[in-house]
Amino acid sequence: MGLIAISKIEDVEAIRFGKYNLADNSTVLIYIVGNTLIDTAPPNQRKGLLKFLSDREIEKIILTHHHEDHSGNAKAVADYFNIPVFIHESGIDILKTGFKIKAFQKVFWGSPGKIKAMSLPEEIDCGNGIKLKTIHTLGHSEDHVCFFEEKRKWLFTGDNFLSSAPKLFRLDEDLEKEIKSLETILKYDFKTIFCSHRGFIENGYEVMEKKLKYFRELIKKVHIAKEQGLSIKAISKQILGKKDFVGLISFSYLSQKNLIKKCLEIISENKI
Repeated sequence: MGLIAISKIEDVEAIRFGKYNLADNSTVLIYIVGNTLIDTAPPNQRKGLLKFLSDREIEKIILTHHHEDHSGNAKAVADYFNIPVFIHESGIDILKTGFKIKAFQKVFWGSPGKIKAMSLPEEIDCGNGIKLKTIHTLGHSEDHVCFFEEKRKWLFTGDNFLSSAPKLFRLDEDLEKEIKSLETILKYDFKTIFCSHRGFIENGYEVMEKKLKYFRELIKKVHIAKEQGLSIKAISKQILGKKDFVGLISFSYLSQKNLIKKCLEIISENKI
């Protein structure tokens, strides 16, 4: 499939890439803000990405996190333009040594390589009067960050949004930390969010509020179901529905059951 769509919202250029255009989370967006590239698309889109960027003036790469659909072409783009790559400090060693991914991830995104990156500064000057503040938002991954532009009230959310009512959760995600990150984000005065999978969302603050509320209510629902003696499978079916196709193809790495399990972990630790 390759390059799927190009759009421009205000001073932000959004480019969607993906091998399979099946749903929002089967493709990914990169953003060009001034002289700065936010994320680098999956490694199986390298040829198309470099061709697209060939007539752009990119001076730096900033990554929301290390996952292959975000960092996959960081080295290729950095080498092409001879520019630096920045990631949260907790992601530096991950990129340097490389990381393993599941078979289904290789099919959708391709295999990531290794790259030397530098630690993200607190503020990134993108040129054209645009400055992005780095906000560490753990949960989806330990090195996940969002980028906030105060004057324009933009928030680049990486994978911190995706949906206001998610039904799937990765095995390695931390729900408690994600809830805390949402609470942190909502302290900022933003309006528009730029999601790495959903794209441009104008009522960004409201949908992030909805997501936080959804998680809190979900935990309460799971707690009630647990008190009724229901199994994880039964709770998942009752609350989230019976369809979990992604769970099947990912061998439960990304699944509804994971989300229920994460809720149960919070409940068992009396953190509700």
